[in-house]
Amino acid sequence: MSDWGEEIPSGGGLAPGATRLRIAQPRWIQRLVAEQMSKAAGRSDAAGAKPPFEVAPFLFGVQGDFLKFDGAAAAKLSFANFDAAFDRGGLVAVDPSDRPRYARNLSELLAAGGRLLLVATEHAPAFGPPHHVDEAEVRKLLGKHFDITVLSREDRMQAEPHWKERGATSFDEITYMCVRNTRL
Repeated sequence: MSDWGEEIPSGGGLAPGATRLRIAQPRWIQRLVAEQMSKAAGRSDAAGAKPPFEVAPFLFGVQGDFLKFDGAAAAKLSFANFDAAFDRGGLVAVDPSDRPRYARNLSELLAAGGRLLLVATEHAPAFGPPHHVDEAEVRKLLGKHFDITVLSREDRMQAEPHWKERGATSFDEITYMCVRNTRL
């Protein structure tokens, strides 16, 4: 983690042990910027130089119970709406009864125009986790607030034989691009 930034404890009413991560630009980028600035200034001490500015953080992540991380919890951490989110293994791990709350949190947390890259699974017979989440379910959960495009569908039975061992007769991963719209 030291090459990528610092970890900052959150508190703020999240689940015990939850963490707010501040991930700044990698130190090698900072060194490269310092070297370029030193060369431009005609100095030869570029090797250990630091940029004369703080390199702005570009990525934030939060660890904790996503079902409890709604807009109010994000505001306690001074987070504005997120520009992007990546879910591979989140929605499919959530108990089906909690999916509406999961979708509501995503809708609250992503800014208009924000993008969600979502990887879900479809399999027969139904078991979980990972739970079966088909395209109709994705559209039902997210369609009110997101424009949804299927990017890919991949049969994972041959590549991952453990699904057959778990009793699956089919197992597909579907990748969606979901863009937060402004409709209410």
